[in-house]
Amino acid sequence: MVGDDCDRYLVVCSGRFFTQLANAPTTGAPFRFIPYVHFAAGIGLGYYAAALWINKTHIHADYSRLTVRNGPLPWFGNKTIETPDIKQLYIAKRVRHAKGGSTIIRYDLRTKLRSGADIKLVSGLEEVEQATFLEEQLERHLGIKNKPVPEEIPEDE
Repeated sequence: MVGDDCDRYLVVCSGRFFTQLANAPTTGAPFRFIPYVHFAAGIGLGYYAAALWINKTHIHADYSRLTVRNGPLPWFGNKTIETPDIKQLYIAKRVRHAKGGSTIIRYDLRTKLRSGADIKLVSGLEEVEQATFLEEQLERHLGIKNKPVPEEIPEDE
């Protein structure tokens, strides 16, 4: 019964707060834009969810360029790199410690360019085998000899 009283109290307090907010003078700029901010956030989250669900990553490599495209919905991470500029491909490991003590590990396929730039090609791979397969296939296709990179994961991992 105590829990029910607490729930009723929260509903009443929340209801009063929103009633007072609705009846407050809305001449100030912050109050005018609240509905638009919520609408934009809803559209953004919906698009994000659709992109995660629908999009696929396509990698195309030939003698002149390496292209990474995410689609069919437009999304971040599209890249085109001139193949002669690529010095080495490698896999980087990302470790994130979540609440509750769990650990989330993801792998990124990256490239070192001859200019010294370091570019992420594909991110968020859940299995090291996926990343290793991509690295090996692209290096073989592009004729790149695998050499150690200080930032890459050890080969025995």
